[in-house]
Amino acid sequence: MINRTNFTKDELETIELNGLSLATVRKRIYRGWQRSKAISKSNCKNKYVLNDEDYNTLKSNNISSDVYFKRVKKGWNKEKALTKPQKNYPPKYSRSFTDSEKRVMSINEIDVRLYTSRRGNNWSHEECIYIPREMSKNEITKGKYPLSIDELKTLFENSSSLYTYRRRRELGWSKEKALTTERKTYTKEVHLLNKKE
Repeated sequence: MINRTNFTKDELETIELNGLSLATVRKRIYRGWQRSKAISKSNCKNKYVLNDEDYNTLKSNNISSDVYFKRVKKGWNKEKALTKPQKNYPPKYSRSFTDSEKRVMSINEIDVRLYTSRRGNNWSHEECIYIPREMSKNEITKGKYPLSIDELKTLFENSSSLYTYRRRRELGWSKEKALTTERKTYTKEVHLLNKKE
């Protein structure tokens, strides 16, 4: 068994400088490592360890600890990983939306992540916004009551919805009338008045 007395003073200093424990060195020698290599090769986990000063350096350079660890895993030295400024790339399909587009996106339950995903699948800007969350392009353009994207846009501009359009078509409305007629909104008071009459 290897114990503390089996190492010279110089070897113990080397072990300490490399941040190794005696248990690690013992395991290495037991596994067949050469004694000099077992003592001198630092533990790879130690390069990931950050002290308070390192965290302050990261904070002052606007670098997250995740980015630091990824850099070290890629082979960057500690100093460069701590100090090189982090690049902030704009999203691939970043754009500002108009108020009407935001309204349609909220009705269709489209968030920025879904919008970006659809753009990545070669959907047009309008298709990403006007096609509801759970529907595909084919369901809109080749379904029972097909619509082009421009017609879908017209539908939402008239404060209507795809559900309302399809319901109207089922009731026998013409395509033009179903698209262009605004949806009526009722309040509880109107319903109560109609029931009393």
